[in-house]
Amino acid sequence: LRGLEDNSVFLVFGRLDASELLPNDLLTQKIKKINVMGRVTCREENSAVLMARIQNATNVTIIPTDYHYLGESLLLDTSRLSALPGKKLYVSRLQIEPNVSPEALDQAVEALIVTDLLIAPVALSATLAKKCNLLQTETILYEGELWSIDNETTLYASRFDYLEGKATVVVRGELTIAEDVEPKLLAQHFAKVHNLGEIYCTTAQMSALQARLGLNKGEFI
Repeated sequence: LRGLEDNSVFLVFGRLDASELLPNDLLTQKIKKINVMGRVTCREENSAVLMARIQNATNVTIIPTDYHYLGESLLLDTSRLSALPGKKLYVSRLQIEPNVSPEALDQAVEALIVTDLLIAPVALSATLAKKCNLLQTETILYEGELWSIDNETTLYASRFDYLEGKATVVVRGELTIAEDVEPKLLAQHFAKVHNLGEIYCTTAQMSALQARLGLNKGEFI
């Protein structure tokens, strides 16, 4: 920002990221106009000055005062808890690992905003309810192992030989259930199935999966 000429004009295709706190007097001096064909992310402290200079933005994210923006997604485990930049966090998608205890989370995080999807162990539900508005946050509380399907994956019957207890399945990509997987095996070993993508299966397998269905924003094919 300091290196720009005064009253600069920008044309931005894609995304304008101003997630770090910027001096408003410098924004006023350096920026005359920004045409944004896409998304804008900025801090609440800068929003009045910056948004007065932005045109055509179709998607605007304003980070509240005192919150630390952690980008599109965060995988949070015990080692990352100690490395957090602050106690108030703003993130698009958050997944919390099973090794994070309620006590550790309570000490490390004061407040939490998750705009897209929060995935966390069911043991953390009471602690999370104190940190964020679960009624306004799309949340998956999982028990047992978490099987996250983000790409193209085929599930074979042999996979269940290595499963201790039950699993919670979150499908955001494409999951194909192999024909050798008995429907009863799915019903017995899946605690919940959250379909946000595509699941390819037989009719009998689909019935078993739907009996364990949680979030359902995807397709059964």
